[in-house]
Amino acid sequence: MKNFLEKTIDFIKKFVRKKQFQIIAFSILLAFVVETLRRVLVHFPEFVERYYSMGFYRFLSQTMSILFGMFPFSVAEALIASLIIFSIYYLVRSIKRKRMLNFIAFAVCTVCVLYSSFFVFWGFNWSRVSTQDYLGLEIGPSHIDELRALSNEIADRINQIRPLLQEDKNGVMRINSSDWNLRNRAQLGFDNLARELDSERFWGIYSPPKNLISSRLFSYFRVVGIFIPYTFEANINRLDPDVSRPFTIMHEIAHQQGIAPEDEANFIAFLACRAHPDIDFIYSGYYMAFIYTMNELHIHDREEYDRIRERMYEGFRRDVIARYEFWEHFRNRRIFNINIGEIAGNIGEAVNDAYLQSQGVDDGIRSYSRMVSLLLAERRART
Repeated sequence: MKNFLEKTIDFIKKFVRKKQFQIIAFSILLAFVVETLRRVLVHFPEFVERYYSMGFYRFLSQTMSILFGMFPFSVAEALIASLIIFSIYYLVRSIKRKRMLNFIAFAVCTVCVLYSSFFVFWGFNWSRVSTQDYLGLEIGPSHIDELRALSNEIADRINQIRPLLQEDKNGVMRINSSDWNLRNRAQLGFDNLARELDSERFWGIYSPPKNLISSRLFSYFRVVGIFIPYTFEANINRLDPDVSRPFTIMHEIAHQQGIAPEDEANFIAFLACRAHPDIDFIYSGYYMAFIYTMNELHIHDREEYDRIRERMYEGFRRDVIARYEFWEHFRNRRIFNINIGEIAGNIGEAVNDAYLQSQGVDDGIRSYSRMVSLLLAERRART
C-alpha cells in the first residue's frame, strides 16, 4: 500500500511539472476568473452599460469590425472551418503518436480561451441595462384588447405597404436591388433610429453583414443569421427569403451593436426597419412583427386571429406561403429515408436553446416571441 501511494504521489509530481498540465491549469483558471467576473457584473447593469457596452466594447467592436470588414468573405466562417479541420487532424496525429495528453491540453485550452474571449469581447453585454429600461418602456400584464389593437395596426400597415413592392413571376415579394446593396443599405435604418431616439446606443460604424458560404448547411439547422464576436461580423444566411432577410440583417446588426437578448434584438430590428427610408426594410420589419404578434393572438383570441388573417392583402399571403414552403423544403430533406432535415433542425434549435438558457434565459428559444411584450409596451408609450 505504501509503495502504491509513493508511486501515485511521484506520478502526480511529474504530471504537474509537465507543460501540458500547466497549459490546462492556466486555461481553466482563466475561464474561472472570467466566469466569476460575469456573475459579479450581472448585478451592476449601469456599470456594464457605461464602461463596457458604451465604452470598451463600443470602441473594440467598431475598430475590429472595420478591420475584418476589409475582407469580402466571412473571416469567422473561415476560421471556424479551419479550427474544425485542424482539430480533427491533430486528434488523429495525437492518437497515432500516442500523445493524447497533447491533444487534451490543446482541446481544454481552446475551449477555455474561446469561452473567456466570448465574454470579454461581447458576452458581458448580457449584463447591460435592458432595452426596455433604457427606453423607459413599462412591460407588464397586457389586456387582450391591446393585443388586438396592435395586431390590427400592424395588419393595416402591411396592407398599405405590400402593394407597393416588387414581385417575382410567382407574385412573391422580391428585393429590387442586389444582395450587396441590400446589406449596405441596412445601416440607414439604425442611423435614422439613433436620430429618432436621440441615442448613441443605436449608432455606430460597423462593417456591413456578410453572407455565409455555408448558407445551405445553416438552412438545415434553421439558422438565418449568426453574430460571431471573435471577428465582430454579422453573418447572414443568403438563402433566407427576401421577405424576412432585411429583418434578419437588422437583427444581427443589433447583436453587433451589443444587444444580446434575442427578444430585444428582434424588437430593435423592428424599430430599425420601421425607421428605414426604404420600403423593403419597412415591410420586412412589419412582416416579422405580424408573425410574432399573430402567433400570440392565436393563443388568446382565435376568432380575431381568423378575422385579421382573412382581410390581409393577397400578396402578403403569397409571401407567407412561399416562406413556409422554403423552410419545409429543408425540414423534409431525406437521405436513405432518414429525415436529416428534421434531425439537423432539432439539433440547431437544441444548441441555441441550451446557449440561451446558459445565459439565464429560462424559456430559451421561446424568448424570441417575447418581442411582442416590447411591441405592446412601445405602442402603449406612444398612444
